[in-house]
Amino acid sequence: MHHVEIFADLEEELPATVAVSSWLEQAFVNVMLNAIQNIHLSQGGGELDVQSRFMKHDGALAIQVLFTDNGPGIHGQHLEHIFDLGFSTRQEGTGLGLFTTRGLVEAMGGKISVCESVMLVGTTFLIELPLLVPSVEDGTQ
Repeated sequence: MHHVEIFADLEEELPATVAVSSWLEQAFVNVMLNAIQNIHLSQGGGELDVQSRFMKHDGALAIQVLFTDNGPGIHGQHLEHIFDLGFSTRQEGTGLGLFTTRGLVEAMGGKISVCESVMLVGTTFLIELPLLVPSVEDGTQ
């Protein structure tokens, strides 16, 4: 779409997470579509890398999905507002995509953040999802 190539580096053996598949799909599509639209507006084509991995982060185990684009980046003054309802950096944007994405991810116990954004270089979004840890009481160790 819009001459943006998508590359995937997905870990094959990820542990289980608690998620609603349609919500997860919508969250991923929203982040990717946002990246593609921004790349297209700034340079007419580019790349989007999607990577999944299992990580220990802030003392917790999580599945991480990173979305890295080579688009225009997000100006520092906008970073604190990009997940706000109605906020958009694009003229034709509605300000619903990232707001909705945050709601979906948080409803599944996860987090979404901007790992890095460098003007004229690109942006990396991170979606973290908690692991499904067997309960000792369930006897499912």
